[in-house]
Amino acid sequence: MTDLTLTPEQMRGAHDYLGGDATVLGDILQNPASGQVVKLPVTPDTVFYIEGIWRLLEDHGLKPELLPSEGLDAREEEFVSDFRHFFLKSSPPGEKNPSSVLRDGLAFLRHGTMTFFGFGPGPTPEPTTLPSVVLIGAYGGEHVGDAAILGGVLLGLHRDYGTTRATIMSKRPEHTKRLAAALDTPVELTIVPYGHRYIRDQIDLADGLVFAGGPLMDLPRMLVMHLKAARLASVRGKPFVVRNVGVGPFKRKLSRWIARRIALHAAVFTVRTSKAAKAPELDGINVNIGHDPAFDYLDSRPAELGMLTEAEKANVDNLLAGTEGRVLIGVNIRPIRHDWATQGEDFSRQAEDRCFKECSKAMIALAQSSPKPITFVFFPMNPIQLGASDLEAAYRLHTLTAEHCDLRVMQSDPDVDGVLYLLRRLNAAIAMRFHGCIFSLSQKIPTFGIDYYPGQGGKVEQLFADLSQSARVRRMDEVRADWLEEGLGRVLLTKQQDVGLKDINRSA
Repeated sequence: MTDLTLTPEQMRGAHDYLGGDATVLGDILQNPASGQVVKLPVTPDTVFYIEGIWRLLEDHGLKPELLPSEGLDAREEEFVSDFRHFFLKSSPPGEKNPSSVLRDGLAFLRHGTMTFFGFGPGPTPEPTTLPSVVLIGAYGGEHVGDAAILGGVLLGLHRDYGTTRATIMSKRPEHTKRLAAALDTPVELTIVPYGHRYIRDQIDLADGLVFAGGPLMDLPRMLVMHLKAARLASVRGKPFVVRNVGVGPFKRKLSRWIARRIALHAAVFTVRTSKAAKAPELDGINVNIGHDPAFDYLDSRPAELGMLTEAEKANVDNLLAGTEGRVLIGVNIRPIRHDWATQGEDFSRQAEDRCFKECSKAMIALAQSSPKPITFVFFPMNPIQLGASDLEAAYRLHTLTAEHCDLRVMQSDPDVDGVLYLLRRLNAAIAMRFHGCIFSLSQKIPTFGIDYYPGQGGKVEQLFADLSQSARVRRMDEVRADWLEEGLGRVLLTKQQDVGLKDINRSA
């Protein structure tokens, strides 16, 4: 059986095919030869289409293979590396973790023991100024939402402490460097590896340590790193500030204990939702309630998006071609990890399956009943495989909606301004990722949120509650088609009655 190599046009046609369009790809899939090898070129024109085409080919009994990459930039190479490592399980990660399990264990024995017996001084008082800081958090695993958090953290530190220099410690420094390069802040950045051998030297060079950008949650190796950094800052008389973080979830008692030790070292501890302030790990600790820093950065972006690249602008314009006069509803659904579910993995999987089906039913019903034609636009907040690719969810949703509604998928890895350029053209949104919700809400887009912790709720539900919008959020296991259909229907009707449906497309 002869191997088949797809053209770039065929590579880009997976979602067009799912939507019922006549495509050159359709000729291949109409009568597939079971088990035939299909080779996929990996170029700047095709790289972000790998997820959709791979899944489509496998669904038709074909065997896709990636050809060697050609002409990719560093960010695109990282996308492919993550796909090979996390999805195909066929290669090592693109960036080696700068810490090791052995060093993490030794650090925990040393610094955990010291904090358990109370060795070392208490937290240094909160300063009035912090010209330079070391930033720790979940850096290295971030997506565009986390980049917006970083932008907000930097703006807040500059405003509150006069910070002008920040060193970010990252598990994947090259990844963080690429995302940070698209931010517009008054703070000079240096990105270094987050490894045990670097922490002490970086803290010595800075005026303080800041934990921001990622939750304090059950990631044991990261918690050990944070504990070591917090304790070293205390020993050296450097203030440790925790800004607008989430707390939890936790499964391990030991992780809860480490998280509390970290919190006890803080001069000031601020959470991003009111519910996080009630976390048992923070009992007896003075906690301030703030908001997610991403809001600050997104609110700072002007009408003229200065960091928007021509490539990102063209990608959105091409995606929305032919939608003038249509209702545009954004969709961001994510795959989830089932091991966090308090009611068991089976319950979580069933809830996820039902959520996808209910969302697809609502989309189809809206498309069929709306007096104006609707286009649904799927925007990924995380297209890479690290942290679960939203493009997987896009494919799954499209197989359910098939030819029944116009669903277009943004197959790219945009920076903050690239996402905002799309969102500012939408009339409403359905969002599941925490920062999918935040991005949409920050642009004053009517947003319906889906909390991805079934049976218990989490930060998405908390976000809407703190904004007095609880009617517009449901836990994943509680999502029903009629809730989405009726809610979005009312929003769109109100827009039409009050001011006429906003058609930004004409000015784009």
